[in-house]
Amino acid sequence: MIATASLMTPWGAADKVGTLAISNSASGDTTLISGTSGSFIVVLGMVLVAAGTVVVTFKDSTPATISGPFTMGTSTGNVGDCSVNGLHFACGAGKDLVMNLGSAVNVGGHLVYALVKGGQ
Repeated sequence: MIATASLMTPWGAADKVGTLAISNSASGDTTLISGTSGSFIVVLGMVLVAAGTVVVTFKDSTPATISGPFTMGTSTGNVGDCSVNGLHFACGAGKDLVMNLGSAVNVGGHLVYALVKGGQ
């Protein structure tokens, strides 16, 4: 789901805010959201739950690591609620949002993100 919004982020005003369901068990990199020329993908909040022990890291398609590693155990989760400052991490302009799993373990959940044109 994507909606038009006027949310301020450190990169500028969000053009769109959306949610994305996550269900991934492929070891290595998986593109979650394709980048758009001239826009930043800004992750505002997320919920992740792992079916087994796995390390989850978010990157952009540079590839630059944009989050620390989340080490998760069986049936454990990670919750990053929508913060007052409006972000957890962001991709470089025009870059894809990529999730990396350190092993082939199912990770499910969702994230809330914004697309920010231009930026600073």
